[in-house]
Amino acid sequence: MQSGNQAKMNPILKALLAILVLLGAFGVVGMGFVMYQFGSRQPPRPDLQLTEKIKQLAPTAPISIVITRNKHRIYTEHWPAETDRHHAYALGRAGELFTAMAAAVLLDRGKLTLEDPVTRWLPLDAPFQSITIEHLLAHSSGLRGDTWPVNPTGEPGDTSESAGANYQLLTRILEAAAQEPLNRFIEKNIVKPLAMEHTHFHEQSHQWYACAEDLLAYELALNTNQIIRMKTYLRFFSPGKLTDGQRGQFGLGWRIADYRGLRLEQAAGAGQSYSHALSRFSQKNFSMIILSELPESEFDARQWTQTIADLYLDRELPKPHLKP
Repeated sequence: MQSGNQAKMNPILKALLAILVLLGAFGVVGMGFVMYQFGSRQPPRPDLQLTEKIKQLAPTAPISIVITRNKHRIYTEHWPAETDRHHAYALGRAGELFTAMAAAVLLDRGKLTLEDPVTRWLPLDAPFQSITIEHLLAHSSGLRGDTWPVNPTGEPGDTSESAGANYQLLTRILEAAAQEPLNRFIEKNIVKPLAMEHTHFHEQSHQWYACAEDLLAYELALNTNQIIRMKTYLRFFSPGKLTDGQRGQFGLGWRIADYRGLRLEQAAGAGQSYSHALSRFSQKNFSMIILSELPESEFDARQWTQTIADLYLDRELPKPHLKP
């Protein structure tokens, strides 16, 4: 027989056990509720959102997107599914970034100065005497249009307006400074040292072809000063000033703008069969390469730059101040 004390303790123990079971059950339910509430408030993953947005376009021509953060790749996708990761895109005017970088390399080597008048290098008439290499790089020379030769229609430094004629004239000057064809100089001093194996200059179309992987190597090298010195890097990514003291639209080769309170540095180009943008939010160590063989009317790479920034950086982008 059980003792009287044991008989008295059993109901107490049973009650305690029942209470513990109930507390455990409530704890599990409560924890599940908390996890549901907090989990449901977590924002969707930006990479999945971006992939879904592109899929909804159902692109019929190649698109490649590579994104980096803190000098590390965080996203890579190519569409349609059969698009090879080394698919080489015709860069069009986006290839001007190589021309600008060649100028930076020659500047580092003391072969030219930004203040050089173009007439130092080429036998041009009086209207060009006040135009410098810096004016050409910053699209503030007064030249208009995308073909060379053309005469200036404005004074150097008055305005900044993207014109292909600036870089066509600049190409001739850089060839004189380098004493060889510019595409050969770029291949020897930029493309080969960075192992950009799928980047080449097409002689017939007079433009550069490159894949997203090669441009990623270029971007990472630029960020780690493997191509040019830090002093030169900072100069090329500083917005130019116009003669009236206002800030121009360009640094030396890159468009400098603001997006939602952050500085945006961009090299872009678009045409009937392509829309590209290499974009950098340097304050956030966030870069993206967007290449497309769709016309800008169907796929605007510059607009997609903003879409991607919104997806990945929304919590870090300054919020607009609401008026009371």
